[in-house]
Amino acid sequence: TVSSRNHDGASVLSLGTKPMSLEVNVRIPSGSVSFNEVIAQRITGTNEGFTLALSDSSGLPSPHGECDIIFGISKGDKSQTVKTRIKKGVFNHIAAVYDRGSSNKLKLYVNGEGVKESSGSLVVENIEFTSEPYLIGSGTLHNLSTESFLPVQTLSGAMDDYRHFNSARSVSDIRRYRSQEIFAQPDLKLYFRFNEPSGSYNKGGLGNNNLCLDHSGNGLHTFVSNFDIKQRSKKRL
Repeated sequence: TVSSRNHDGASVLSLGTKPMSLEVNVRIPSGSVSFNEVIAQRITGTNEGFTLALSDSSGLPSPHGECDIIFGISKGDKSQTVKTRIKKGVFNHIAAVYDRGSSNKLKLYVNGEGVKESSGSLVVENIEFTSEPYLIGSGTLHNLSTESFLPVQTLSGAMDDYRHFNSARSVSDIRRYRSQEIFAQPDLKLYFRFNEPSGSYNKGGLGNNNLCLDHSGNGLHTFVSNFDIKQRSKKRL
């Protein structure tokens, strides 16, 4: 979980009235059916906020070799979702964009290609968060106007380079930087590289085994729950 505030008291990771983009590399294991599993989520109650997740693959033509990614945003009774399909067993770069203030549509890119868009536009007022946790790899019920997304288990897979922007990333930037490390910039609000050293220390009962560093410049460092050092095994992109 992640939470912090600006000097003016507003949450660094609040949507407010801004656009947003999430980028992450994910590898979902092949050979088994995927369930409803959250990649990232932040919601107030059950119907205000966003969810990026895997959906149940049991009904797909090749449930062991592919799965769907879903991206949804809602406020009250207004919401939009978009889905796209990815191949299991390899790393896929996922970019989820809320093109607020322009098309007002939700978009999903896989490896910088094949954009999928929500069927309609989402025009809502301020989406604000106070103490609601920002969850990665875990989540809860999100009621969307067209469907309800209920996670069945925590995320089963590997994750690398998680980024949260308060801007609608262009396809050219998505393609250019999807395989590169980036550095602090005004619209980058959260950036986990998941490359912390595997050594450990202990000071006053606090150690770094499960530490997760934020490289956005906002200091939103956090800890991984239920951490196992094997979770940091390197995989080739």
